[in-house]
Amino acid sequence: MIYDVIKLQYFGKEVYLHFRDRITMVRGDSGTGKSLIFQILRPLKVSEQYRNIECLNYESMSLLETQDEVLKQLEKYKNKLVVIDNAELLLNKSSRTFIANDEDNQYVIIGRNIEGLGVMKKGFCRVVDEGKTIELQYEYDDAYFKREPLKIEAF
Repeated sequence: MIYDVIKLQYFGKEVYLHFRDRITMVRGDSGTGKSLIFQILRPLKVSEQYRNIECLNYESMSLLETQDEVLKQLEKYKNKLVVIDNAELLLNKSSRTFIANDEDNQYVIIGRNIEGLGVMKKGFCRVVDEGKTIELQYEYDDAYFKREPLKIEAF
């Protein structure tokens, strides 16, 4: 993975973003802070520490004009953390297939409901913005994946 954790201060809040997998899916209803993650990460790419961050959103779409051009842009990235906001608008089936199979990059996909990326359950999270902290809260914690399988006894 390109980044396991990103920690920083953002307007007086402690931001802690922990990434569990190659693809992290940030989802939620409108107004739940999904795009806040994009706003936090976008300016970091000019710093030396986070120079491997690339960000795409609807503004990128107006520059690239078509979803096919988004795919061409994704194909250029190597060893990047690619953050895509409003992914349901930017990604067509070809882009989704590319991301699902891309072993060279790490992705943070932000959207309401994105299908076709092959994201494991452990990769789904929501934004929690409480008090002085902003973090990603995973919908399934590590204990969910480590628990013993159910034993079904015959009657």
